[in-house]
Amino acid sequence: MAESLEQSNPVADSGCSFSSHCGRNVIVDGATARWNSDVSGGRVVVDKPIPPKAELKLSFDGKGHAEVGILTKDPASIPDINQVENLKELTVIQSARIYKQTGTANIKRSDCGRKIITEADKTSSVTVRRNDKVWVTVNIIFGDLEVEIETEGYNFSNKTGGNIQLENNDTWANLKFPNPCAVCFVGKPIRRKEALNFQIDPILRDGKPSRNFSIKIAISQSNPVNLMSGNDTYDDITSLPVIHFDEFPKKCKNEIKIRLSQNGTVQITSEKGTLNKETNNDQIYCIFELCRIKLHCKSKIVDFSPSVETASPIDQVDTIVVPPDSEYFRSKKMLESIRYDAESISIHSNDFNPAMESRNIVGDVSPLLVNNVSNINNQAEYRIRSNEALSPVYNISPSHNKEELNLRLQTVEETIGIRETGEKFMRQSQYEELKSEIQTIKKILSEIQSSGQPPTIHKTSTEKSVETVLQKNYVILIKMIEAVPLLDLLYASDCISHNDCERLGKLFQSERENANRELLNIIIRRQSIDLDYFESLLFESKQIGVLAVLFPDKYGKKKLNQ
Repeated sequence: MAESLEQSNPVADSGCSFSSHCGRNVIVDGATARWNSDVSGGRVVVDKPIPPKAELKLSFDGKGHAEVGILTKDPASIPDINQVENLKELTVIQSARIYKQTGTANIKRSDCGRKIITEADKTSSVTVRRNDKVWVTVNIIFGDLEVEIETEGYNFSNKTGGNIQLENNDTWANLKFPNPCAVCFVGKPIRRKEALNFQIDPILRDGKPSRNFSIKIAISQSNPVNLMSGNDTYDDITSLPVIHFDEFPKKCKNEIKIRLSQNGTVQITSEKGTLNKETNNDQIYCIFELCRIKLHCKSKIVDFSPSVETASPIDQVDTIVVPPDSEYFRSKKMLESIRYDAESISIHSNDFNPAMESRNIVGDVSPLLVNNVSNINNQAEYRIRSNEALSPVYNISPSHNKEELNLRLQTVEETIGIRETGEKFMRQSQYEELKSEIQTIKKILSEIQSSGQPPTIHKTSTEKSVETVLQKNYVILIKMIEAVPLLDLLYASDCISHNDCERLGKLFQSERENANRELLNIIIRRQSIDLDYFESLLFESKQIGVLAVLFPDKYGKKKLNQ
């Protein structure tokens, strides 16, 4: 059984120090490694100089950091394009940090040819000599930014930095590795019954933690120094031939522990739970990729207690590395989806409405659901406003949902019954875990069927309060709410998925009211969002007008003016 994060027997030695052989974008100071964006190999140059009276338009999409500059030296004469930033002939004219949005940069050369003017700051300009040839250059510092030339007749030169890929006839560029040179590792391995405690802290920017931080974790039985050439390449952690933990939440922060158990199981414990992976290794090196993160190795732990992890003969045979796309993980995700839907039938009684769910349901969809989606959507808004149930004509009864869930459950049960070999082979303990979950779901579905009426789970007064307030003001809210800042805050606190955040953000640009409808529906359904928390989200996103409507006694004009 994995230890809690608080249980530790620190061992004071150098086992907590990071290796100095790390990526160039990581600063190592003993037991602390800190991300620092310094190099990226992300330099591109437009293939021809911009003449007087001409204008060049660039568009940026995605998230990351980029700089636009002008160069008065012919790029063909520069041996290493990555050394451009050290040249006196380079002038940075625009710097942009872009987060989930589209931006543009318009660079214009004056009629006389002596000034370079950007749309971002028309009141100032960069002066060049009249006869100078001027090339526009972009340095993508980090992120998944896509840069595109929108002015016809211009392309990016094939002479680029080492981390650039060009597409669309060389008019489009981005980084091969969005977070390059950011891999680090602890210099000494941990052995069986040993663990390392780490503290993860997002780097502050303007006094606040960045929303775009992330961390990736991998392990290696051999010393990573033999795999990395961090001073010469721009690779990220995915390019290393090591064991990756793709299931680990990249937005994790605070304290984590990495432990190698007595039977060779790697256990990573965080505030999100514990992740296990069988390796049968006697020792492992801990490897990380940082993005806007400071990582501190707090202590090394040695478990001196007698082992309670004696492996059974089955465990000894089954000790393999389970890939993230194995049959076990696929089946587990499907069972989680089925159980969620089964419990939703219980919670929402006869008016359970899969069409209102924000996520996709894996498996077959009943004909009744397909045929009635449009009818359900037409009545869903009315039901939310008036708090009335759907009419029987359009209602999806629990029996239909139960039948569909039973079919999905049967599919999973048949799949795991076929004990495949090779990479899809699952251990006996994993097989038993899935079988137990299937029995639990069958019990839930059986209770729904036998009672004739699904068991009702009463909401707390706080949940009723947020639902009542939103229903009462539904019509005005779909017109007033600014969805984008709310989506960012909800995603940062794990209340919505990344797909929902992206999808509704794009929908808001073209169909504002429909995006707000979907957002309100999600908030009403989420049990983790109560009225106080929703109020804090509105306040943090500076939507005072909405607050005044929902809480007039607290945010009305008279109160605000007092």
